[in-house]
Amino acid sequence: MCLDVVISDIFNKILPKTEKHFEERMFVLIVLFVLCVMLIFVFAFLLLTLVVLGWRRVKSWKSYCHVKFDWKEPCVVGEPLRFRVSLDKSMTPGTDDNVTPSPTKLPESEEFLRDVNVEIRQALVYHETHQQTKVEHVKEVDPATGEVLVKFSIRRSGLYLISVTYKGLRAVGSPFRKRFRPSVIDSSKTIFLRPSPTLLCIAGEQVTYEIQPRDKYGNNCDENIWVNAEKNIESRLKFIPKFADESCIDNIVSQDEISHVFITRPDGSRIEIILLVNKPGVYKGQILYDDKPITNGQFDILSITTRESSQMLSIANNNPAWTPHQANLLAIGNEQQLKQRSVYLYVSPKLFYVQEYLLRIIPLKLAVYRVSPMTKIKMILTESSGLSDIAGNSGECTFSIFDGVQPQVMIQMEASKARTMLALYVSFLQKRLGGSENFEGKQRVFYQELRGTMKDLRMTSKQIVVTRASLVYTSMNATKYFRKSDWCKNFGIKFENENGYDYGGLRREWLELLCVQFFQNNEFGMFSSIGTSRLVHPTNAKTRYPLWTLKHYEFAGKVVGKCLFESSCGDVYTQMVKAKFSKSFLAQVLGIPPNYQHFEQDDPELFVSKIKYILENDVTDMELTFSEEEYDSNGKLVKTVELIAGGSKKKVTGENKEQYLNALAHYRLASKVTKEIDAFKRGLNEIVPEELFTSFEENELELLICGRSEFDVEDLKENSIRDWSWGITPNKLFSWFCTAVSNMNDDERARLLQFTTGSSLLPHGGFKALNPKFKISISNEYGKLPKAHTCFNTIVLADNSSYEDFERALRTGITEGAEGFSFT
Repeated sequence: MCLDVVISDIFNKILPKTEKHFEERMFVLIVLFVLCVMLIFVFAFLLLTLVVLGWRRVKSWKSYCHVKFDWKEPCVVGEPLRFRVSLDKSMTPGTDDNVTPSPTKLPESEEFLRDVNVEIRQALVYHETHQQTKVEHVKEVDPATGEVLVKFSIRRSGLYLISVTYKGLRAVGSPFRKRFRPSVIDSSKTIFLRPSPTLLCIAGEQVTYEIQPRDKYGNNCDENIWVNAEKNIESRLKFIPKFADESCIDNIVSQDEISHVFITRPDGSRIEIILLVNKPGVYKGQILYDDKPITNGQFDILSITTRESSQMLSIANNNPAWTPHQANLLAIGNEQQLKQRSVYLYVSPKLFYVQEYLLRIIPLKLAVYRVSPMTKIKMILTESSGLSDIAGNSGECTFSIFDGVQPQVMIQMEASKARTMLALYVSFLQKRLGGSENFEGKQRVFYQELRGTMKDLRMTSKQIVVTRASLVYTSMNATKYFRKSDWCKNFGIKFENENGYDYGGLRREWLELLCVQFFQNNEFGMFSSIGTSRLVHPTNAKTRYPLWTLKHYEFAGKVVGKCLFESSCGDVYTQMVKAKFSKSFLAQVLGIPPNYQHFEQDDPELFVSKIKYILENDVTDMELTFSEEEYDSNGKLVKTVELIAGGSKKKVTGENKEQYLNALAHYRLASKVTKEIDAFKRGLNEIVPEELFTSFEENELELLICGRSEFDVEDLKENSIRDWSWGITPNKLFSWFCTAVSNMNDDERARLLQFTTGSSLLPHGGFKALNPKFKISISNEYGKLPKAHTCFNTIVLADNSSYEDFERALRTGITEGAEGFSFT
């Protein structure tokens, strides 16, 4: 009972307080609800007022500035285009808040032209290219109507945004979205996407390849395939198969042997060609569009039987370099074999060589060829049923092998064995090309094979101390006893009397400075230009300073090899060589002898004055011989050099003038600097095996070693990171920075790259391939020079009172701070 009384008393005391609190809370909630409703009505009223006023302003503006396009949709790239900007003669925007339209006098022509602002920019980029997406245009006043005419032309297909403003206010409908279709299909730009110069297939089985139609500006004609469907594009493509055997009188292949069909892909992006080769053999094929050849449209077709395919795969998987293919040697070079000479052919993933055995025991290599597109195998003769025999057991064939370096050999083999051996060669070639003939595929395979087993060495470091004042000498001493394994380690560079720590930036700077020392254009240095060319070529020993020896050329080759190995280890380590090598030098690095065509770029003055003249004119009355006269600086004849044995007695004729020009190229571009080139290659091949270069030609080798030496501002804008960590207006500084870079020449842009990244060259792919990304930051300082963190590819900008002061500070920074770490 006592407990019940206590509980009852407590309940009676609490209940009144609880009810009172409840009433107070309800009152507060009601007041808040009323206030919220009132605020909602106030905001709704203000919003409605703004909408009405804004609509009246837009409505009055719509009747004031207009844009009229002088073309019909859809438009095609390449055509001259224009549109007009005009003002309504009876309406102008009001000056008060009510924006009441009122009659006014139209502005003067020059004032109108100045106040109209036009920007044409691509909205979507379909191609991975680094051209500017902002389209340049011309503005002028039409004197007849007083309208502003805007003229421009589009080269890249896609969607564009055209923005037109007058005194900061948009014209009616601006920005306008306009789509530009590719132009008509151009045969010279249309490309056959083949895996290698020779297509490999099995007799009786279909194979499919693709054709990419393009217009004359390089745009993929995806839309044109459907737009021009009524013109039946497939019928405008032709495939012409021929026998590879030159002895065939009737060289046309029947439909029973090779059939084909062109089919447009469902998405309309490409055209497929489906080939069916019914008999084994070697053929030639050509694809035409409107009876004109397309790019990569000429190729060989190797058809093998199922049994030969199995044999080829078995050899490829079981030490192919040790599998001999017996044959008869008919000729080597100009030497014809008077009696049967048995030889053996060996095909490895990298090399293809001809070998014989003296006394059936001692191996002797007669010729060694690289597995490369430069090695040409040409069918000359088939006997009996030969290469077209469906069984593949009978008949013999004769073919030649030539690469421009080794002597040409002529081989005779049994047809079936020849097909198996050639199929093995083609399969290795396709692997070396990465399944594609484009540069990216070759580069990827090159990097994979180069780093190979040396990749683990990146985990170990090698410290090198050098002096900036005597960089070459101290660098050669520091690396004097380095082996290949040492060159593949991660270098840590220390410059004497400097406090910089190497997180990658100092290593890049060290390699960059060495390349400048070796490859800068200096007539007394290691490399210099020939005539008026900007490309550098090894300098003859008689011209350069005596301190530059063959050891320096060998060390220069090692430095280039180190740069290539660095690039193979990933984007972070990418290191391009700052140089513009002559094409003939790059060819000789690949083992290709120079020819007269190299003069066009390597010595343009000689090409115009002599080479071109000889090619285009009759040489009968020129009294030329296979010799070259050399004169001193005073024009006095020093000596006469015979280009070939007995050359001074051999006259140049219309039939042999190309032979004469090639001999002249060999003397001028190779013989004078043979020792220098050999020393350079010796150093380069100590780090990069020579056979890894076999997939490249001169221009591709330059791209592999040197990367891209130029860039545009749009590429920088699209592929850079911006870090606005301070309260300074970022858009103003970024706009100033882009404007300043636009005003720079190529050398100044190279200095900007050197200042920010430690290298004055971009990797292949431009800023998009740069890793880490190019970063633009803003400091909290005012009126200071820019700073850089090369290890992170970062430039730090400071605010200035004017654009002129900002540009002056930027130019000073990249010029005086491009080397060393005093600005960081």
